[in-house]
Amino acid sequence: MSVSDEMKSLIEVQKDARHALKMLIDLGRRDEVLKVFQKPEYKGYLYLREYETLAEIEKTEQKYQIPCERRFWRQQDSERELIKRLHQLRYLFIRKMFDADENKKCEEQIKDLYSEYAVECVENQYNLKESNI
Repeated sequence: MSVSDEMKSLIEVQKDARHALKMLIDLGRRDEVLKVFQKPEYKGYLYLREYETLAEIEKTEQKYQIPCERRFWRQQDSERELIKRLHQLRYLFIRKMFDADENKKCEEQIKDLYSEYAVECVENQYNLKESNI
């Protein structure tokens, strides 16, 4: 097998993994998504980072019994909605972190829209990334 064939194979595995997780989320099978990321062999892959973050947020919010209406991952959410919400939280967090939030709107939005545990998961991910640089 050539390097080119190996790369094609790896890309297909990545696409298949993302597609499988997307389908589980869209079908409302969040417990299965959580089970995937309980296994160390599925953690730390860049191409699964967003799904791993969603699972970490959900696991933490379940642990601390956050009410359903305050949870990041709501029952009716599609994969696309969750990823969009995660991107928005990261954007607001980074604006706040770099003091680009002159009139504190980002901070207010974060408090209004996200649980402290969702914010903490994103913050921990960002701090881990910073410490590895």
